[in-house]
Amino acid sequence: MNFKIEYLTPDKLKVNPSNPRLIKDTAFKSLVKSLEECPTLFDARPCICSNRTGELVILAGNMRFLAAKELKYKKIPVIVMHGLTEAQEKEILIKDNGTTWGEWNFDLLANEFCDFPLKDWGVDLPEDWLKGEETVADAEPQIDRAAEINKVWRVKTGDLWQIGEHRLLCGDSTKAEDVARVMGGEKADFCFTSPPYADMRDYSGGDMSVEKISSFIPASAELCSFYAVNLGLKRQDGEIQPYWNQYISAAKGAGLKLTAWNIWSRAGMGGSIANMTAMFPIEHEWVFVFGGTRDDVRRTKINKSAGTHGTSTIRQRDGSTKKHDPGEVALKGR
Repeated sequence: MNFKIEYLTPDKLKVNPSNPRLIKDTAFKSLVKSLEECPTLFDARPCICSNRTGELVILAGNMRFLAAKELKYKKIPVIVMHGLTEAQEKEILIKDNGTTWGEWNFDLLANEFCDFPLKDWGVDLPEDWLKGEETVADAEPQIDRAAEINKVWRVKTGDLWQIGEHRLLCGDSTKAEDVARVMGGEKADFCFTSPPYADMRDYSGGDMSVEKISSFIPASAELCSFYAVNLGLKRQDGEIQPYWNQYISAAKGAGLKLTAWNIWSRAGMGGSIANMTAMFPIEHEWVFVFGGTRDDVRRTKINKSAGTHGTSTIRQRDGSTKKHDPGEVALKGR
């Protein structure tokens, strides 16, 4: 069977969300450099795509495609395979990944490829990869074991992972260079975030001041159209502290207008520290919207269950919630 190589623009192709092969930052840089130094290799090993779903989904060459995008290729060499079954697609996906550029995502292999002869296809599988593990419900973060656990995973600042169509960076969102790196040349339409509420909870990790945390807005303003920032109440010495003014100033300094100041009703959802001893407790928080225009917002249907909660809880200083009798919550305030 003869296959024809076509040259298509990157927007015509789709990264395979089921690709079980990962590539870390160092290996990805090597791949980019290799492609930059010897671009003819891409013509010799074009991306292989299937049109079974109506889209051109990449079966072979996902990493080469991402490297080509990094190098701002205008055209990508592609071979389109017609008439493949889903099982044939997965076989090609596995067999092509027998390379040294990436590493296997064993969770994804176990979930989507466990019925296939992976070892026969050249996958080096650990002996216990499908053995069940005892599930611990609601496991708590093991911050005190971070150093011990990281001896296994060896994660360090600057590590970047490509997870399907997503990118995850171990970095600092208040640094423009880190934001630009994780965005990979793309621009986000919308950022919804709930940063730490001033010093109302115990956090660790360096400078957690409002000035530092709010600087994530100017650090990413060039790469995001508009923001929705959820902030709660802070009281000190019996007085409300308007710390959100720092966020407003940071946004305006980055050229973003305060386009909306919304109320998030939390009636029945549990309280926060700031309302424990308030004279007039409130049951809402705020969502500040910066940048964007009215035309950017697509209205959705009202969620009939919004604002409902099955238990009465009070938010603790460490961020956890504790169930209380409804009468006690009403007496103390939320």
